[in-house]
Amino acid sequence: MGKPGFVKTVSMQVADPSKVRGLWMLVNNLSYENKGSVKINNGPWVKLNNSTVDIPEPAKSYGGIGGGYHVGSIKVTLPLKGQELVAGENLISFRFDYSDGISIGYRVVRLKLVDAAGKKLFACW
Repeated sequence: MGKPGFVKTVSMQVADPSKVRGLWMLVNNLSYENKGSVKINNGPWVKLNNSTVDIPEPAKSYGGIGGGYHVGSIKVTLPLKGQELVAGENLISFRFDYSDGISIGYRVVRLKLVDAAGKKLFACW
């Protein structure tokens, strides 16, 4: 993503935000907690760590973000209440917050909005 502080924003069209309960992401090199943050529209930045995202098994049992299961990519879901999104265009921003001196960033490979059961509702890519 670039130097610490770098922000990348993508646009996602949402027809009905009332059913959305999560922002699912496949992320490369999210190798330690709080490496990056996500912001939806004009909401607050939310740090990506094991307390703010849901992580499926077996990655969760191996420590989640920064854990022993992390080899290149990890799947995480940022829970949403539904008020973060609006009908129509939504801006989702990703920020590289800091480097541990070894890593130079992370990359969101796939992004989709999911319902309470984890079923895909809308995909950005």
